[in-house]
Amino acid sequence: MIGSDIIGSDFLIFFLQKDLLVILISLFGLNIAVLSILISKLSDSKKEKPELDINDTTYEMKYSLIEFFVLICVAFFSLILIDSEKLVFEYKAITFSSLLLSTLIYSLIIIWDTGNGIFILVQEENKANKD
Repeated sequence: MIGSDIIGSDFLIFFLQKDLLVILISLFGLNIAVLSILISKLSDSKKEKPELDINDTTYEMKYSLIEFFVLICVAFFSLILIDSEKLVFEYKAITFSSLLLSTLIYSLIIIWDTGNGIFILVQEENKANKD
């Protein structure tokens, strides 16, 4: 296994194989909830200031959900292929293990970006209230 060759532990690959889909689906649900709050706040701001253009922002929010869904699909198929006895090649374990780890890292980046959006929204509201 990839982990045992490098640091003498298979923990990471077993963790990813066992729990990654559950983690990704949970983070996807969290992302949807946070984006719902953000879009609600943006809609309220749009009502107060009709000149506000939120089209690009809502597009990016939708795009992040699509990215997350694709990550779940990539992880799902990677888990199937890493366990497949029909697909055999020399670097199979390291290839799919790297792909699984990459999906986890990328999903955390998406969640970080979404969380950052909350703080940006709060900062912008504070600026608007001071004016």
